Amino acid sequence: MASYNWKDYAGEDLWYRYEKAPLSRPARDSMWQAKALAADYIGRANEITHEYGREPPDQLELALDLLLHARADAEKSIFAELFQGKQSFDGLVALRRTANWGSQNGGIASAVVCPRLFISHRQVDYPLALRIARLAIDEGIEIWLDVTDPTLTWLNTVGRKCFTRRQEQLLTAVIIEMALLHSSHVIVIMTGNTIGSGWIGYEYDRIKDSSLYSLQASCWIHPSLGATPWEYLLLGVSTCDENSIKRWFRDELAAWSRKYGSTSCLGVAKSDWHQEWGDPPLLPKS
Repeated sequence: MASYNWKDYAGEDLWYRYEKAPLSRPARDSMWQAKALAADYIGRANEITHEYGREPPDQLELALDLLLHARADAEKSIFAELFQGKQSFDGLVALRRTANWGSQNGGIASAVVCPRLFISHRQVDYPLALRIARLAIDEGIEIWLDVTDPTLTWLNTVGRKCFTRRQEQLLTAVIIEMALLHSSHVIVIMTGNTIGSGWIGYEYDRIKDSSLYSLQASCWIHPSLGATPWEYLLLGVSTCDENSIKRWFRDELAAWSRKYGSTSCLGVAKSDWHQEWGDPPLLPKS
């Protein structure tokens, strides 16, 4: 799945929007299984509320409840009856993980054939994030960056008038979580503004693999800091300038090609830069 532009599919039903995506057969099957499970979950939840004379559940609350509790602790779910003795949601999570990044063993193409970079930053540092996004796209790496995501932009402007504060927070969390699920690499932008962020540590940890030292996770440290204030970032790649970031990109692209045998989408990724994003200035040097 290349960098996603929702406008191309805005008129289509949600479950049909990925029909043209380069999904393997197992990934496509798991997507349709997810649809069936979600429909069943929502239907039974509505039946339970009707049986007990309650108002139908808020769809956003219900979706988050599903994401948070279906495979973690069923007893904490307000719809625990749906999960008692059922393993289907655990199976769905397992399918989702294997469908995201996979090998081409047995002639089955991987669901995602090109790496995608999640760029984690504080909002005030978005010009720096935009510059790193440009570097990644120029190298042929797909990106997810909040300030270029049309759905998140809409939610933070026009959309917030349509929802309660709680609903807005839930939607933001779901959008970011989906972006994390669809990213293979992460880079954290470390500046004097980073301290106090609740999201950055979470985003880094969600993508860093389970090995002690991970090549999938990286940080860029602003020259004014000198060193990272968070020790866990030492368990990933540290960069300090544009050249070191580019080296990391190229090394990971080469490793990706060796592992999955395909870099066929690199040419497509290089065309993902949108003119309206402008020409971000170079990263500051020490």
